[in-house]
Amino acid sequence: MNEEEFRTYLITVINQQGNNFTEDKINQFINDLSKLIPKHLEEDVNLLNINDIDILKSIKNRLTIGGDLYHFHRQDANGRPSSALGHYIKFLRFKMLMKQMDNYDTNPNEFDLNGATIFFKIDKKENIYPVKAICKKIYNSLDLPEDYRTNGAKSKLEQLFNNYNIKFIDISENKLKNNILTRNTKNIILYGPPGVGKTHNYQNLISMIEDGTKSELEIFDIIKNNDKNIELNQENFNKIKNENRVEFVTFHQSYSYEDFIEGFRPKEDGNIKLEDGIFKNIINEIFKDKFKIFKNSLDTIKFKNYNLNLFKELSGNTLIKNITHNDIDYFIAFISTEIINISFNYKINGFEHYDGSNILIKDIEKVYELLSANISFKNIMNLLFKDKKIITTEEKMYAYNLLNLILSIENTDKFKELQKNYYLVIDEINRGNISKIFGELITLIEEDKRDIYEVTLPYSKESFKIPSNLYIIATMNSSDKSIATIDIALRRRFTFLNMLPNSTLVKDEQAKELMEQLNIYIKDKIGIDYMLGHSYFMKVHIYNNLKFVIEYKIKPLLEEYFYADEKTADEIIKEAKEYKQKGNSIE
Repeated sequence: MNEEEFRTYLITVINQQGNNFTEDKINQFINDLSKLIPKHLEEDVNLLNINDIDILKSIKNRLTIGGDLYHFHRQDANGRPSSALGHYIKFLRFKMLMKQMDNYDTNPNEFDLNGATIFFKIDKKENIYPVKAICKKIYNSLDLPEDYRTNGAKSKLEQLFNNYNIKFIDISENKLKNNILTRNTKNIILYGPPGVGKTHNYQNLISMIEDGTKSELEIFDIIKNNDKNIELNQENFNKIKNENRVEFVTFHQSYSYEDFIEGFRPKEDGNIKLEDGIFKNIINEIFKDKFKIFKNSLDTIKFKNYNLNLFKELSGNTLIKNITHNDIDYFIAFISTEIINISFNYKINGFEHYDGSNILIKDIEKVYELLSANISFKNIMNLLFKDKKIITTEEKMYAYNLLNLILSIENTDKFKELQKNYYLVIDEINRGNISKIFGELITLIEEDKRDIYEVTLPYSKESFKIPSNLYIIATMNSSDKSIATIDIALRRRFTFLNMLPNSTLVKDEQAKELMEQLNIYIKDKIGIDYMLGHSYFMKVHIYNNLKFVIEYKIKPLLEEYFYADEKTADEIIKEAKEYKQKGNSIE
């Protein structure tokens, strides 16, 4: 078994690394390992049947200077046996690593990921793998010390996978760089003819965004091209669903602002009650989650649990980031379980002055719990001092410092990293009246307006803003006649990913041929937006039901598309076949 695998390894892996191993040389290596070296060992053994690297290394040492087989190795065999043995050991290490990676694919919980931040990825593998955890179980076979460092493991992986375009990913940085608060595109529409996989690909899109290992450009290219080599990470998507971080809604002609944002609804007792719509509900969930993170962060500060390395930039005498006035330095001077002292220094007429506030932690919790969606100086003042007729300068300073502390905590990298993405999926977005449904919020969904601008909702009179970690993903059928009426405001605020039929995804040759014939005809006669998607034909090879698909899926569509013509669907199919035979193509 090892002999054939080793032969393949030399041809496909070693030769790609710049070597030129001919078939004769590979045969010589096989002969050295199976016959020549065992002959001089005076043992009846085929080294290709040995998987113990320590044994093989001891034999290799005997072939080097000072070893009892060195004379044979240099004089009789021109140094070839050592080279053959070296490549065989390298092959076994490669094989062990691939096995560890396969184990990680199926049972990741068996690997110690505690503190894992450096991962790697190679060609032909979709997953990313933790460097230290993969090497840990076979460190001895890889010639790594027991207390090896990540850099040592990276060097070994580079040697073994250098022809697989190995890439290393720092998750601690990558998650922040590619995650919710730094990706620019938050409003996405997947549009195309019926059957191109828009519904399937919104799930794929969410999974790849959540995974955080692909760039925005890579993700969009995969979706647009219907890349058949990228499989949906169903486990990843199911996790998001189980955490209630994705909501699905379908727009239609009667769908309204009251359904989507908020509105009055009749109750069984005959009264009416103000109820939140799906859009407001998911945003409320985002702010609830944000409050939990903030509360945990506050507990970390309160109990000085700096082992978590969560808010090291907030510990004593360190400048607080995101201050309102650049000429004033704010810092935390003292922390207890009840208060956080915010101090600052400023200059007047060249003299330095120091001042500060003892912020009660219970006030911080109260403000964030009640105002997390709308934290501002004005709202803090109204919450803490609403019953006071006269507000002192000290109280204004207290509210101002409290605001700065909250903004500082929210601005830490760790706080941003802990926030999770939420997703609102809107099916058939073009079938609804966008201006009527979004109302005044159409401006707030823009990426650069998130977390900053707010409006007062007309029914509840609440201040309302849209957070950065909400993705709005919509689908749109390009053959729908209502596409022409899409609001220009919608077009400007969404990124459109055009998805086209991909016949390479159809395995049945007869079905593929029919699909191509019809799409060439449809594209030239009525336009690209009406072509037939590959999903109609993809399962024909499984169920052997092409006749059924033609009769009950394709013909009704053709009759709708060509309703003004006098031709039947059968005549259109016949014409499409002849049309392609005349040399017409989809290009």
